[in-house]
Amino acid sequence: MTCSLVVNSKSGNTRMVSGAIKRALQAAGVEFVHAAALSDDADADQVALEAQGACAADTVLVGFWCDKGACTPSVATLLSALHGKRVFLFGTCGFGADQSYYQQIIDRVTSNLAGDAELAGWAMCQGKMGPAVKQRYEAMLEQEPENARYKMLLDNWVAAKDHPTKEDLDNMAEAAKKAVLGEYEGHIKWPSLRVELAMNFVPRRPGGRLFIDGRPDRSMVPCPDASKVGRAFRMGRLSKNASRNLPLEWDVVSR
Repeated sequence: MTCSLVVNSKSGNTRMVSGAIKRALQAAGVEFVHAAALSDDADADQVALEAQGACAADTVLVGFWCDKGACTPSVATLLSALHGKRVFLFGTCGFGADQSYYQQIIDRVTSNLAGDAELAGWAMCQGKMGPAVKQRYEAMLEQEPENARYKMLLDNWVAAKDHPTKEDLDNMAEAAKKAVLGEYEGHIKWPSLRVELAMNFVPRRPGGRLFIDGRPDRSMVPCPDASKVGRAFRMGRLSKNASRNLPLEWDVVSR
């Protein structure tokens, strides 16, 4: 499994998130074949060069900062050039409202994707804003002390000043792992099942998700308690030495 990473970060928030995502994926065995920073004012040739490098990977991770409710033009141009690729989007924005707000942003950003590209997943979190933004809000409120909207903007600046938090980074990294690896670690709904089978490979469907397979020469077995709802077991770390794969712990994951 290979990934590429292209990040457009203005104040450092998205760059911070990209580091957490990259470390988590590398720890899971993902190889990064391309990584680059994309400036807001990158010209067409620069964007084309980054897109070419990014397309060498199985999955392209694109990080962006929220610019007027979407992404910058350079990110939009990059996304339009990712033909035939699986793409994971992640971004940061000053407002940490709710998932529906984030979804609106992602919908606008996704509209720039090449028609034959696949959105593998996305994640967003709040990010701190610079002191100049606070000063602007304070000046606005000084002119209109009773303006509820200006008060809300200043309160939001204060609420955002510590983001991205460690929890934000962990959540973003987990979302990226799910999208890239097709695994649902941390969302176990039933106790682990111990099976004593010696197997060396984890079969996957083309989309990367694990599937139920009861054949003894494969690494998936059906869960009697969950098979009716499309659940399966996945194997954790494997050794190529079959004798070291006994016994094995299997965890429940979504199909």
